[in-house]
Amino acid sequence: MEIQEQERDICSLIKSCKFSMKMKMIDSARKQNNFSLAMKLLKKLHKESKTRDDWLVKWVQSYCRLSHSRSQTQNCPDQILTVLKTVSLLGENTSSYLNENILAFHDQNILLGTTYRIIANALSSEPSCLAVFEESKARKILALSGSTSENTEKVIAGLYQRAFHYISEAVRIAEEETQSSTRDQWPAARIIDAYMTLVDFCDQQLRKEEETASVIESVELQTYPVVLVDKMLKALKLHSNEARLKFPRLLQIIEQYPEETLSLMTKEISSIPCWQFIGWISHIVALLDKEEAIAIQRTVEDIADNYPQAIVYPFIISSESYSFKDTSTGHKNKEFVTRIKIKLDQGGVIQDFINALEQLSNPEMLFKDWTDDIKAELAKNPINKKNIEKMYERMYAALGDLKAPGLGAFRRKFIQAFGKEFDEHFGRGGSKLPTMKLRDFNDITSSLLSKMCKDSKPPGNLKECSPWMSNFKVEFLRNELEIPGQYDGKGKPVPEYHARIAGFDERVKVMASLRKPKRIIIRGHDEREYPFLVKGGEDLRQDQRIEQLFEVMNVILSQDAACSQRNMHLKTYQVIPMTSRLGLIEWIENTFTLKELLLSNMSQKEKAAYTSDPKAPPFEYRDWLTKMSGKYDVNAYTLMYKGASRTETVTSFRKRESKVPADLLKRAFLKMSTGPEAFLALRSHFINSHALMCISHWILGIGDRHLNNFMISMETGGMIGIDFGHAFGSATQFLPVPELMPFRLTRQFINLLLPMKETGVMYSVMVHALRAFRSHPDLLTTTMDVFVKEPSFDWKNFEQKMLKKGSWIPEINVTEKNWYPRQKIYYAKRKLEGANPAVITCDELRLGHEKAPAFEDYMAVARGNKDHNIRAQEPESGLSEEAQVKCLIDQATDPNILGRTWIGWEPWM
Repeated sequence: MEIQEQERDICSLIKSCKFSMKMKMIDSARKQNNFSLAMKLLKKLHKESKTRDDWLVKWVQSYCRLSHSRSQTQNCPDQILTVLKTVSLLGENTSSYLNENILAFHDQNILLGTTYRIIANALSSEPSCLAVFEESKARKILALSGSTSENTEKVIAGLYQRAFHYISEAVRIAEEETQSSTRDQWPAARIIDAYMTLVDFCDQQLRKEEETASVIESVELQTYPVVLVDKMLKALKLHSNEARLKFPRLLQIIEQYPEETLSLMTKEISSIPCWQFIGWISHIVALLDKEEAIAIQRTVEDIADNYPQAIVYPFIISSESYSFKDTSTGHKNKEFVTRIKIKLDQGGVIQDFINALEQLSNPEMLFKDWTDDIKAELAKNPINKKNIEKMYERMYAALGDLKAPGLGAFRRKFIQAFGKEFDEHFGRGGSKLPTMKLRDFNDITSSLLSKMCKDSKPPGNLKECSPWMSNFKVEFLRNELEIPGQYDGKGKPVPEYHARIAGFDERVKVMASLRKPKRIIIRGHDEREYPFLVKGGEDLRQDQRIEQLFEVMNVILSQDAACSQRNMHLKTYQVIPMTSRLGLIEWIENTFTLKELLLSNMSQKEKAAYTSDPKAPPFEYRDWLTKMSGKYDVNAYTLMYKGASRTETVTSFRKRESKVPADLLKRAFLKMSTGPEAFLALRSHFINSHALMCISHWILGIGDRHLNNFMISMETGGMIGIDFGHAFGSATQFLPVPELMPFRLTRQFINLLLPMKETGVMYSVMVHALRAFRSHPDLLTTTMDVFVKEPSFDWKNFEQKMLKKGSWIPEINVTEKNWYPRQKIYYAKRKLEGANPAVITCDELRLGHEKAPAFEDYMAVARGNKDHNIRAQEPESGLSEEAQVKCLIDQATDPNILGRTWIGWEPWM
């Protein structure tokens, strides 16, 4: 008897095991978007699932999850029909098992909430689809919403209320269960999932309300901000990665709804470990002079106590632009900032390090920056005398004062040559400047600059630049300096294991680009060398924030089935802004710029033909421009746009293209490869990384992609983008010769992609990446929000340019503070909603060049021609991912655009 019972137990155990393994397989197929397989397996299991209560519940829930996933790719009426089936299934699912098993009951509520939300979303984006359904279906939707009237808006509001009710119920169950004694059995992942489902729901409602002034005037709406902040902080306490990624949204909410949320945030945030916020440190310090600073002061203080070197550089930069209000809150915030300042750099070592790095900047560059700033001040009316004198003092301290601390021979030589001249020309303490005419100032500074550039010789070693770095000894320091860039915010930092600076290598490599940045090597106490590029005179905050956006994009890619299977990942590197005019960039070893790579694969004869032959493409282009416009300068391009037809432009461009060997990039990859398999692997990685980079750069509006702004890794063949001075469409809007192509996809790339050219892997990678980004638009636009909170120097200058030109879009209110960054984020949002890329280019042209004589011609070239271009045949908005990518590739490879591009971009390569 006992044996038979044991056998029965074992049989049922094996059956249970088989059933749960099949359910796992269905789940796995669903997560990989393989819906047809998941459906097939579910149908097979249906009969079997009816034999046991708990199996049936699991089957129904799995079917609902599949329906929810499937509905994401459907149009609105189909979405509603797909998920309507799940309502009745979940409604019938009232077995005794649900009453006993609290976990299943919790899942049931989440699924019901999601179903209602999907129906409501579909109805609100296409209200007319209610009329399409047959009578019984429409009645069913009305019944679900609990609304008596047939007014669509009321139906939608009712559905959202029900969704909120079910998801809140799931959260309540989860919270009650964790507080009761059965704590161990309830998985943290489920609670986090419930919290984040509710957070997403509230967030979506609040965003809708922000966009359309008001959607639902319901009682719930007042509670949404509080619920969002409360649940998000609770998820953070449980170390949720998703909540950490959405933290910038939390900062937005407390700024918009301070009365409801500020005190809650202030109280709750102090119990969350401060390292969770290190990834968003630049967002946080940007708020310290705002009203909502009180909510994050405790966190800032904790970070300053425990991880001072994680916060010190962002804090120094932000404190340059703080302006405190003259209120009691303002004074309290000011006291707090002063307290943190004292705490962060005891012993002044960090400031010494920054001063030493500033000595590496070329003095003539610093002088040129100063002249530009003064010109802007002299153009103002009335002139601010105090400001000008302060600016002169700052310049003189760096470039004219022999007694300044930490001078090396490189800077000293400059001061001896020019220090006295400054006082002669501009008066002691800059006294002559306020009354000086702009023309006189221009004459004096131009002659000084030409003398400076003639005398400038690059430094041979580190001692010439900075004796402090050259003589650096750890023993003399009271506080140890860490090598910058070791806090990524992804896990709890352990500063005692961080590499600290032990010294600096004497070698200094001066780079060829415009600002002459220097590569230095920091020696770590762990016996390793850390190379960095020191960039002076540039605000690196934009580069740093773009790298941060790439990190967010990497998270989105890793969670998307199609992208993670293809190992799609953007290569990022550390950017550490130290002041608004100085920063460090992590040096990536074993890379070449695309230009070096292409030139090094020419034969001697080809190289001579490309660089010095009078018929070489650059000279040929110059001649063609002169022929079209009668002169060669910036205005020549304007006249060429007006004068040259499509046929002339394309013929002339193809002729220039043919003078460069077509297979330079292919040669480079063959040289890197040990055999055909290696060539295919390197080429495949290169195509993947370039396609992904193109789409990411386009979403962020990154321009100026000339050959020196790409690095290629010699180990993997991967592509890395560098130098993001032009982002968010500024290359189209502000460059005198506007950029009309979305990214670089020129002949060398296309020939490496033979035989498929741009239609194969390149196209499919772009579509997958764009689909992943379009499914998370809020995540990207919220992260961009820090550009609004604390615009960098370049943005402030651009904003001034725009106001002078008087060009903006009606959707943005120019009287609001920081309207310019808002406009940029609005464009990124439109791209993620399916706008036609050419239309976005035209809008950016309108903003920057509306008053230009060739404006109409720019627009015509950008929009394209219906006979030749796909982008001209597509509508202005509502495009699918595939259509968007086709338009992008069409615009990037259009010879009518490439044939009119600025000469330094070298479109024939």
